[in-house]
Amino acid sequence: MMIFVSAVSGALDVDNVDYVLRDARACHMPYGEINIASLMRSLRIHPLATGEPRIVLAQEGIGTLSSFLHARQDMYLTIMPLRFQTKICRL
Repeated sequence: MMIFVSAVSGALDVDNVDYVLRDARACHMPYGEINIASLMRSLRIHPLATGEPRIVLAQEGIGTLSSFLHARQDMYLTIMPLRFQTKICRL
């Protein structure tokens, strides 16, 4: 069960991937171009010492994950303040 929780809740979950790609495309931001297929291919299910499965990242996916995390950070620093300013202007 925890393996599914980590896929929908965390730094690299389906919602985060979706909003980074969607918002970057909608805002015409170049840093949202992430090779999601490559990232997904590098994910593995690996048991902990307790036998509980975890989603882990193979070494070949580190660069793609780093690109995703940087894109998410850039998106947060660029787009989120604009959304906040827009909401304040509407008030």
